[in-house]
Amino acid sequence: MNFFADIQELNFLEELHSVFYRVKDPGTYSSDKNVINAIDEWLHSKGITRERLFHLLYKHKADDVNYACILGVFFHYGIGVQVNRQMAFNFYQHAAKDNNDAFAQNRLGYCYRDCIGTTRNLDEAFKWFKKSAEGGHMCGMRTLAEHYYDGLGCEKNSCRAFFWYSKAYINGNPRSIQSISMCHEKGHGTPRDLHEALFWARKDQDGFTSWSLLQRWFN
Repeated sequence: MNFFADIQELNFLEELHSVFYRVKDPGTYSSDKNVINAIDEWLHSKGITRERLFHLLYKHKADDVNYACILGVFFHYGIGVQVNRQMAFNFYQHAAKDNNDAFAQNRLGYCYRDCIGTTRNLDEAFKWFKKSAEGGHMCGMRTLAEHYYDGLGCEKNSCRAFFWYSKAYINGNPRSIQSISMCHEKGHGTPRDLHEALFWARKDQDGFTSWSLLQRWFN
């Protein structure tokens, strides 16, 4: 065992932890793709491969709950290792339950909803999306809103859906703009107001919502 080499590797993994949790912060980025891209950019700057990083991560942190969500993402998307959805589910579950990690709770919700490493269970999916949303994760907020809106794992509740769509937007999730506009247009969870619907539609930077809204109004 090389003591100094191990210290250097542990310091390297602490830097990875910082990169991962800075990027996935609910007030900054909204998708797993951003997390993976940031890890790849960081790896490129360090001149290390995905495979080497995974080896170090699993060697030193396989039993560390603070790194469980990171390992879940690595197994889920095949970062330096073969995709293994069962392992991803196990690590997400460990981080969600034992570390109260809002990002992992959101991922665990997707596992139960989309059969990732486990069987489909909408009640469990809703439970974990709710925990994630209440823990401050903006993607968890948006997904919880979708479940309330469609009645997935819960009774339909348009008021709660509108509340969580709005909260997701406030916390930095631009995708919620389309849903907020739709709620105003349809009067779902808020009084019907076409001016508010158009106001929110115009906030959509890709223009999709405002165009589809105008098509529905004038066709």
